[in-house]
Amino acid sequence: AEAAARSYLAMIDQKQYEKTWEHAGPALRSQSSRFAWVNMLKLTRANFSEITNRQVEGFGFSSQIEPNAPVGEYVLVQFKEVRGNVTTTEKVVMQKDQGKWKIVGYFVHKLRKFGSGT
Repeated sequence: AEAAARSYLAMIDQKQYEKTWEHAGPALRSQSSRFAWVNMLKLTRANFSEITNRQVEGFGFSSQIEPNAPVGEYVLVQFKEVRGNVTTTEKVVMQKDQGKWKIVGYFVHKLRKFGSGT
């Protein structure tokens, strides 16, 4: 799962948003469109600088990710990068389909710590 998540993140880092749709899982394809997915990725990453040192923070496995999604095998892989006073957290959600992990969600959050000397 980690290798698949890193592969999708590499595509996102290289702005290959359309390519991620080609590998999208059924749960994403049934609830979104290529246009919506690609534009969501563009907007999500627009205010983030390049993430170069992401570390795996954890995994979460589930049989369902939301009420409208089909029951199946899902994994959330969470990555974190700390650069100075900024922590970036990324979550890649994937669905197992035909033996492969396919992307169904991407979330990113940036936290800037303020304090003495910053």
